This record gives sequence, structure tokens and C-alpha cells, in this order.
Amino acid sequence: MKIFTYKTYANESSGLLSIQPRKFVWLRVISGRLTNLGDDRGVVESALVMIPTLFLFLGSLQLMSTVFSKAIATNMVQGQVSRVALLDSQEPTTGLAIDRTPLPGGGFLIAGEEKQLIPQLSPLLVGHNEITSIGIAVDEKSQ
Repeated sequence: MKIFTYKTYANESSGLLSIQPRKFVWLRVISGRLTNLGDDRGVVESALVMIPTLFLFLGSLQLMSTVFSKAIATNMVQGQVSRVALLDSQEPTTGLAIDRTPLPGGGFLIAGEEKQLIPQLSPLLVGHNEITSIGIAVDEKSQ
């Protein structure tokens, strides 16, 4: 878009050509574009694009929340299993299944497993809505 354009005028009395800038061409260009804003072409196409965009947004939101929930659940289970190994506690917290396996050199391998539900943020989550978190710790105390 040119801001200034030049128009050539012929001066009939002197026979000379004069060049004068045409000002405010940009104003005419902008006003021409503003008159096209009232046109409703493309409304259907915008609506058709909005549906897949919404599914993409909801799917990515669900995926992010699932990964975040899995990381939090795994850290919680690992902390609980480590607490059982360090404090020699026989009572696991609720929902945590602990398995103690004796090691050949002494001590125990403690594995904990817990199942949790995935938070459903969108209707795209169908079927498998549980995550299993596993934590492992070594108890080096010989008993």
C-alpha cells in the first residue's frame, strides 16, 4: 500500500507537465476496507472451523490434566512407600497396596501400588479412566 501516489497533470497553457502528490490515498483505502466489514461472507466457514478447534482445545486440556494427575499420584505413592520404608510402618495409608519382598543380602524391597480416577474435564474421555501409580523403596534394615 502506497501512502503517496503521484499523478501527472498537463498544463495546457505552458505545455509543461507538472507532478503533484495525491494525498490521503491511505484514507480512501482504509475507508474502502471498512465498508467491507458489514459483509457476512465466511460466517458458516468460521462456525465449521470452531467445532474442531473446540475439540482440539478440550482434548489437549484433558491430556494435560491426565499427565499432571499421573505425576502427582506417582509422587504421592512414592512418598508414602518411602515413609513406610524409613519409619518401618506396617500400616499403609488408604488405598495403597504394599508388597514386601525380602532381598538376598538382607532388607526388603517395598513396592506400593495405588489406583486413582482421572479427573474428567471433557467428554472426550471415554473408557479407561483410571491410572495406576507405583512407588518402590528399599528397606535396608535386616530383620
